[in-house]
Amino acid sequence: MKKLNLFLILLSASLLFQCNRIVSDKQQAVNPLIGDISFESKFGFRPNESTDNELRIKTHLEYAEGLLRRMDNAALSPDLQKKRNNLLDLLHDYW
Repeated sequence: MKKLNLFLILLSASLLFQCNRIVSDKQQAVNPLIGDISFESKFGFRPNESTDNELRIKTHLEYAEGLLRRMDNAALSPDLQKKRNNLLDLLHDYW
C-alpha cells in the first residue's frame, strides 16, 4: 500500500509540469489538494499572476520531496527503502 501511495505521489508531482499551466487570466493553484502552501511556506506570500509558473512548480516539487523524505519508512524492507530513496533522489534531480 505504501509503495502504491509513493508511486501515486511521485506520478502526481511529475504530471504537474504537464497539467498545471495558466489556462485563463486567473492564477491556478499549483496543486489542487494543498494549493500554493509550498510557495507560501518558502517565500512568505501567495503567488500572483506575475509569479513565474516554473518557480511555483519547482517550489512545489521541492516541498513534496521534503514531505516524502520526512515520512516514516521503517516498515519498508531495506530493499524498498533503498528504492524509495533512489526515487526521491530522482525527484530531487528533476526539480
